[in-house]
Amino acid sequence: LTAFIINSLLAAISMNIILRVMFKPLKNIQKHANEISLNKFGDPIPQVNTRELSDVIQAINYMSKHIESHYLQSADEVKRLRMRAYQDPVSELSNREYFITQLEPWLTSNTHEHCGLWLMKVDIIEDAYENKEFDKADSIVKELAQKLSSLVDGRNTFSRFSRSEFILLAPHCHYEYLDQLSETALNLVNEWQSHELIEDSSTYIGMMILHNQTDMRTVFTQLDSALTQARQQSGLKTFLFNENAILPEFTKGKIEWQNFVKQSIENKQVKIRLQPAINKEQQILHYEAFAYIEVDNIIYTANHFITTLEDTDVAYQFDNHVLTLVNNQLASNPNKSPIAVNISKDSLHNSQFVIFLTQMLKANPQLIEVLIFELHEVCFTKHLEETKVITQLLLQHSFKFGIDNFGHSFSSIDYLHQVQPTYVKLDFAYTNQLDDPAKYDVLASMTRIASNLGIGMIATHVENLKQIEQLVELDIQCFQGFITDKLELNGS
Repeated sequence: LTAFIINSLLAAISMNIILRVMFKPLKNIQKHANEISLNKFGDPIPQVNTRELSDVIQAINYMSKHIESHYLQSADEVKRLRMRAYQDPVSELSNREYFITQLEPWLTSNTHEHCGLWLMKVDIIEDAYENKEFDKADSIVKELAQKLSSLVDGRNTFSRFSRSEFILLAPHCHYEYLDQLSETALNLVNEWQSHELIEDSSTYIGMMILHNQTDMRTVFTQLDSALTQARQQSGLKTFLFNENAILPEFTKGKIEWQNFVKQSIENKQVKIRLQPAINKEQQILHYEAFAYIEVDNIIYTANHFITTLEDTDVAYQFDNHVLTLVNNQLASNPNKSPIAVNISKDSLHNSQFVIFLTQMLKANPQLIEVLIFELHEVCFTKHLEETKVITQLLLQHSFKFGIDNFGHSFSSIDYLHQVQPTYVKLDFAYTNQLDDPAKYDVLASMTRIASNLGIGMIATHVENLKQIEQLVELDIQCFQGFITDKLELNGS
């Protein structure tokens, strides 16, 4: 009996080991198949000696490689189409047409938001073109474009405006930031000219704060005027157009704004408003939370001060506070859900915010279906590995996230299959002027690749029903903008 029991145990152990060895390739096949369904391709499955399993593994490895190759080709196609429609071939910056598509919404906005503009003229480039030294001129344009583009982040739009001019749009920036950026750009160009032993060549910058202007021609005329003034004055090579007309909140310094925000958090003066995102039937899919500060019946939207919080601890303190407000909103009014909250790139890189977020996700599993996080595209194009830590944390706790301003940069979008967002919010440059075949093709290609990955797409700055009809033709099913604000107003 003892011998029988011992032999049975040895047989069971041996059978268990044999089955594990036999089933390990099957588990690898199952795991890899699940990853393929999630558009995660990874390394190929190791081959085995069993002929039947070997054929299956070979087929799955081939299928995985084929799907990954198709995805990368689609991403390259999007990049090529965007370059053809929106990129200057010499400088590799966005072209004048793309810049205009970025500027137009600021002229037609009903929210009275503001942005900073500057126009830089480089004489040595103009002289080279005038002397028909085209190769030399193109070389200078390309080199200066590379150097200058390093000064701006993913939210700004930096373009080649004419053969010897560069132009910048900085959303919600203040004069202090615009002035510092202009001074740094001038120093960079002067250092380059000194290194190349170039003399008797000047660079000038005209600046303006755009607020309540509604005419494109007027804006460019004012910028040209500022550039002319910069050239004519002695000493300084920058000039701010109509400085006396700039509102006080646009000239307030960074430290002033940071103290103002900290004090507003302490005094509970930070509030949120909700803007719905709708489908083609005008049904609300979710809301986006927009924070603002109200002091003495004066409202300061986050766009007034958010750029002044960059690279400071105040950024994550503000995000923490907004998340707390949204949590309270969801508890008091669960009917208005889900709610999407935008997280700044500075918070994502702040260890204290990561700790706060981790604790919040663990302590509030009831928020899984009603709270969505939005991260800016620049977080993925310039800080992918750091951002993946946050996205994996969200996915680990079953929370959804989206990507804001998708397509703003000219970087490849092949990172999408690595992070698997729930949706992407298109940069508004792609949702206007859809009658242009080149722009239509770019958007069609972007929506196709998102659809193949099972990623939703939200069109922003949607103004009317005709625009929705055009976007629905491209299989875009979610919309946000002025039309949804009107819907919310009528509903309330």
